[in-house]
Amino acid sequence: MSKIRARRPWTAGLLATAAVGAIVSGPGAAPAGAVPGAVPGDASFAFTARLSVGDLGRSCSGVLVDPSWVVTAASCFADDPAQPTALQAGVPKQKTTVTVGRNDLATGAGGHITEIAELLPRTDRDLVMARLAQPAPAAVAPVALATTAPAPGEDLVAAGYGRTRTTWANEQLHTAVFTAGTVKPTGLNLAAKTADAAICKGDTGGPALRQVNGHYELAAVHSRSWQGGCLGTPATETRTGAYDTRTDDITPWIRETSRRGYPARDAGGRAHFTQTVAADFTGDGKADIIARDTNGRLYLWKHGAGDGFDWPLLLTEDWNYTETTAADVTGDGKADLIARDSAGNLNRWTGLGDGTFTRAAKLTGDWNYTQTTAADYNGDHKTDLIARDANGNLLIWAGLGDGTFTRSSVLTGGWKYTQTVSADLNGDGQADLLAADSDGTLHSWMHNPNGSFNAATSLTTGWKYTQTAAADVTGDGKPDLVACDDTNGNLLLWTGDGNGAFNRPTVLTSGW
Repeated sequence: MSKIRARRPWTAGLLATAAVGAIVSGPGAAPAGAVPGAVPGDASFAFTARLSVGDLGRSCSGVLVDPSWVVTAASCFADDPAQPTALQAGVPKQKTTVTVGRNDLATGAGGHITEIAELLPRTDRDLVMARLAQPAPAAVAPVALATTAPAPGEDLVAAGYGRTRTTWANEQLHTAVFTAGTVKPTGLNLAAKTADAAICKGDTGGPALRQVNGHYELAAVHSRSWQGGCLGTPATETRTGAYDTRTDDITPWIRETSRRGYPARDAGGRAHFTQTVAADFTGDGKADIIARDTNGRLYLWKHGAGDGFDWPLLLTEDWNYTETTAADVTGDGKADLIARDSAGNLNRWTGLGDGTFTRAAKLTGDWNYTQTTAADYNGDHKTDLIARDANGNLLIWAGLGDGTFTRSSVLTGGWKYTQTVSADLNGDGQADLLAADSDGTLHSWMHNPNGSFNAATSLTTGWKYTQTAAADVTGDGKPDLVACDDTNGNLLLWTGDGNGAFNRPTVLTSGW
């Protein structure tokens, strides 16, 4: 389910070779490297990145925001650096190498070097997220992200690998202090705090950082500057101001983009997902989908605009659970996750309504049951549990609305069915059951007001599908069915009519 300005330029061609964040000597000043504190001697700025674009020596700076993602200026990659928002998403047109975790590039040791595999640009500002082909190691920590805008007069530390007054291709990371000026919706002006500081070519995309309690937060990335004092700039240009692209207001987008997942797939392109569940995890009235890949990673596909789903988001690396199901267990109107661990404990992850969850809370131990499903079966607006025991009994645990349940009672014996799921198929406010028998017939059991279920009704024969889930995918208030055709890996959708029947299937995605 994969998708899932015309301001007067500050020096012609400034962004064509990208650079910013270095301390550069101004006219008559000492070289940047001689400025006390200009060259970091520790790992405080290890998150700063150097990007080498193509084979012609073009370079930029950037900043690691996640082990797999760097934020930099879109103008570093744009065909026309003056039109950064025209950059297209996808693989960079030119091979791009990124280095992080190394203050001195000339040492040839330490840090992490890899290629950029994918670009995801913004369309409203000079900014792009670049995915690393190989994630950075734990020793290279990403920068923290600011969530409030810089204030006029606030000091920010600029960093980058750009040229200096005396060097074209600088191999050392430099830093300098700048003062925030006018703050605009997508950017801000910066003024050098000392005469020997400037933002030069090669620094473009580097970070502007707020210092908070001994650590740094990313507030902006360098976009363009006057380049006064930079090597190659006419001596008549003495202005050292710059314009940076804000990141504080798009921190949620950066975080969500960083969570984009890349499920493991076989040579034929199939992921062989298991434990597929559907529920509205984001509160938009349309069901989202969660599933586990063969490496144990759990992903979330949010329902996007229209009928499609967004790119998968990685929820966790080690989903070592079974019997995964979803429902609003706590009564707060937000779907939660339920699953069994290897010790037999049934756990709940409370949903926060935005596609994220709290840490696991134990519901009960000795969960030696299968085909666990959850819904409101008695119409009291509290989620109940149903599961099958080893003797073939189908049991129900009535929910108390606070995430806890009563003792179990037997609904029926001889439950020989598989893929048991729940949904209110006929809109009477009480959940019904669906399950498949060994002959490939999909049945439904409608709930009665007295707490029992009617006799089975055959919905269809030839049910060769797996990973069956039921939820309102289309947002019309009627539950739909989702299931995988294992013969070709297509994930299919059967829209519900609200009366217990379903339309013919359509393909949601392939490679499931």
